[in-house]
Amino acid sequence: MVASDDGIIARFPDSEGRVPGAELFVFDADNLTQRVSDTIGGSALFAARFRECASRALLLPRRNPGKRSPLWQQRLRAGQLLEVARQYQDFPILIETARECLQDVYDLPALHRLMNQIQQGSVQFVEVTTDVPSPFAAPLLFGYVAEFIYASDAPQAERHASLLALDSNLLGELLGQTDKGDLLAPAVVGQVEQELQRLEPRYQAQHAEGIVDLLRELGPLSQAEIEARFSGDRQQAMAALRQFAAAQRVIPVTLAGEVRWAVVEDAARLRDAVAAGVNHIDTSDFYGPHETNKLIRKALHPYPQDLCIVTKVGARRDDKGGWLPAMEPEALTQAVEDNLRHLGLDVIEVVNLRSMFNAAKPKEGSLEPQLAALLELQSRGLIRHIGLSNVTQQQIAEAQAMTPIVCVQNMYNLANRQDDALVDQLAQQQIAYVPFFPLGGFSPLQSTRLSDVATSLNATPMQVALAWLLRRSPNILLIPGTSSPEHLQENLASARLTLTDEIMTTLNGF
Repeated sequence: MVASDDGIIARFPDSEGRVPGAELFVFDADNLTQRVSDTIGGSALFAARFRECASRALLLPRRNPGKRSPLWQQRLRAGQLLEVARQYQDFPILIETARECLQDVYDLPALHRLMNQIQQGSVQFVEVTTDVPSPFAAPLLFGYVAEFIYASDAPQAERHASLLALDSNLLGELLGQTDKGDLLAPAVVGQVEQELQRLEPRYQAQHAEGIVDLLRELGPLSQAEIEARFSGDRQQAMAALRQFAAAQRVIPVTLAGEVRWAVVEDAARLRDAVAAGVNHIDTSDFYGPHETNKLIRKALHPYPQDLCIVTKVGARRDDKGGWLPAMEPEALTQAVEDNLRHLGLDVIEVVNLRSMFNAAKPKEGSLEPQLAALLELQSRGLIRHIGLSNVTQQQIAEAQAMTPIVCVQNMYNLANRQDDALVDQLAQQQIAYVPFFPLGGFSPLQSTRLSDVATSLNATPMQVALAWLLRRSPNILLIPGTSSPEHLQENLASARLTLTDEIMTTLNGF
């Protein structure tokens, strides 16, 4: 059954006997309002209006902001959301949809009056039987077909996909957390990964220029990885890379012992940072290895006078990219010399000794032999200042008994605050504390409380997390990473955020 301002259509299956007549549309006026209210929730009209209300409430974001979502996709997503929302009668979008249907679409007071007039005889029905719809009824029949042609036609896989496409944070706050583990089909995850990695034939680079787009989108790739994402043959890919390298559009870099190709714009991001006022760059020759420092030199040398480059020694990378200790005095000497050579410097402003008794977290152990090696390099004029990384308070005290320490670099952020007391202690000594993984590292910070504060400040949660660190103590120096000019500007803007005492109290309970 479908109703509109122009009429009502009721479809009956083939059957023997008399087809119901006009009396089917006569209702008791007093019970009509309750009947409509009880049944409206299961109607096609309610589903259509719910889709519109959910879209206005931003619960159905577009997968691609630059393109309009197809109507069938909107229906699938809205239908799945409605299926979940019906479990909660006070869900705001359900209430708004019911109001629209009962007040804006169905004028119940007017319908009540009409039913009274029919019962009183002032309004009468006239039955007419025709073989084909009349010109007046034809549009109603067309609307009926359009309304139900796709009803109950959504495969289960599409229903799962539609729920995953919803704004999970907002839906979680309104309806409770959704267990996405039951919705993620391994085959679908694998297919999406193939598409995003541009390995699916439809998504591969179709011409030489597309190789540059691959590097810009996916980051540095090896020769084999480029060939796997290029629709042409190996010779065409190699020829294109040689051409782009000669034109200085791509550059070779070595990451974890493997030669890769990267777009030259990666170097330009460093220049953008310095131009924006950044005067502290944290690096190490074991990043890459070697290539990070080469990239810094290529982008910034000769260096501005106020630029402070800080490096680290004490670790190395294996052939698979893993982290291994390199704390022998000879290894430390070689590391400092490698940093000097690849950065194009005669002296390094600060060298941090990275403790590698445990690569994942600070672990007790004497650093005296390593510090002695760095002090010898300092006496040769290769190092100005010494700092520490991944260390305990006892190791800091041991180091301070041998030489002044200008900075300590440990993991610290809103969710990892085991160094709270150390931060305050170093602040009293006017020693810089440099938190690595300030945004959570491989497990980015996530919190409803953090998101709420960010919304109130018209900022991103990551900007608030950085602003909290700056407000936490005056001796904190930030080294957040970035992979795009837009992200760089977002990071810099965090310094302009003002966090009140009330906000700090809220965030301190993270």
